[in-house]
Amino acid sequence: MSIELNLPPITLHSQDNNDLAVLATIASRSGRPGARFLLEELRRASLCAVDALPADVVSIGARVTYTLAEAAPPATCTLVVPDEVGRFGDGLSILTPLGTALLGLRVGDRMPFQSADGRASEVTVVGVENSRVGGVNSKSALDRRLDQALDQTFPASDPVSVVCTT
Repeated sequence: MSIELNLPPITLHSQDNNDLAVLATIASRSGRPGARFLLEELRRASLCAVDALPADVVSIGARVTYTLAEAAPPATCTLVVPDEVGRFGDGLSILTPLGTALLGLRVGDRMPFQSADGRASEVTVVGVENSRVGGVNSKSALDRRLDQALDQTFPASDPVSVVCTT
């Protein structure tokens, strides 16, 4: 018997979508938990341009205030890619179930998800502060992290020569 959940719509800007698709694919190939959930969420997301993303939508680099159904007090975190968790005292990896559940939600949205220990949970977004200029979500920072991930996944074993003929 299949149970269908009533999931809230999610919105991502195309740059986050592309970068996260690469991250999730690499994570999936290396057997990292959380990659499958992230890939599923990316597939159902509505996309927009970076500058068209509403200010109240959770994206990479956003500080998010949320509540969990099991816990009364709100908590705040910064949603980041796994390599950036250590840079923030409140960093939450996008590859965690909670991080993926928050991605693309708007203030007031509620999202059911399965926690890392397998329990059903639900998160509600209370507030969002996005900082898309510079910082974690800047194009140069994302490009650098993507280059590092690709170098780790596909290390160069031999120098490559290119011969051009005219």
